[in-house]
Amino acid sequence: MLTWWRRRFWKRNESTLAEFRGQQPATLITGATRGIGYEFARLIVLSGQAVVLVARSEEDLSKTRQNILKEAQAKTGHSAPSIATIAIDLTSSSAASSIRDQLRSQNLYVDRLINNAGMGLSGRFVEEAPTGIDYLIELNISSLTNLTRTFLPDMLVRGRGGIINVASLGGLTPGPYQAAYYASKAYVISLTQALSYENRGQGVQFTVIAPGPVETQFHAQMDAERAF
Repeated sequence: MLTWWRRRFWKRNESTLAEFRGQQPATLITGATRGIGYEFARLIVLSGQAVVLVARSEEDLSKTRQNILKEAQAKTGHSAPSIATIAIDLTSSSAASSIRDQLRSQNLYVDRLINNAGMGLSGRFVEEAPTGIDYLIELNISSLTNLTRTFLPDMLVRGRGGIINVASLGGLTPGPYQAAYYASKAYVISLTQALSYENRGQGVQFTVIAPGPVETQFHAQMDAERAF
């Protein structure tokens, strides 16, 4: 009953659905080699589902893949599901289309998208390097938007799927001394809520999570102690 309700406005189109026959569904996770992204990856693999790990470093991706495979095999006693990796700079304008093409060549499609990759900046806004602010906007906002715009249409065709966007508690309030970071997460929250409304009844679920401080390297990398 719940499945029907979620798809109450969806209309089946056999010709467009045929494109995905013979392909395997997978969860695509950006920023998958550490922190929240890594935990998403390991939990999904342990649940028996295929994943695609996306990050900049081929070396980090390889280590992450091996660690998760080793854990999954030890805990389940049998081979883990497919774990594909894609090393790419998400701030590239062609990143989303490149990922889509690579997945097609491997007979995979994105059933769920987890937009986790992000960065922060700390300090007075006027003292931040313009290139740093530009990169933050490209990673936290533009790449998330492009990936969503690339993979959402196919989810709507299939009448199923999900998008999880990782924001922050900081997205719920202005953030002096982390102004650009907080603002970027406010965008993520707003976009997710709007897309959820626009696409209601089509079978695609939208979720935004807003974690507080998490014990990862994220805050150290952004030098958050300067944010006062």
